[in-house]
Amino acid sequence: AKLYGISVEVTALKETQKQLAQGEAEFKAIFDSAATGMAQCDPRTGRFYRVNAKTCDFFGYTEEELLSKSISDLIHPEDRDKDRACFQ
Repeated sequence: AKLYGISVEVTALKETQKQLAQGEAEFKAIFDSAATGMAQCDPRTGRFYRVNAKTCDFFGYTEEELLSKSISDLIHPEDRDKDRACFQ
């Protein structure tokens, strides 16, 4: 009976992983094809870890360039402290 229980748990885990992968693929497709700029960043550092083409176009950087930057890098120096406080 124990083997059967393990088998059921493995099957459920595989199904959950499959659904998660499908959800991630759907999110990526929506994110990448959005008509507006979208970006995700690390809430602790402000560094970008995902940007779409519209965001790249808006800022005039390639995806690789933006992924090497943080939000602070794109804000006017006089506004950085205020922005940092809002971001936090």
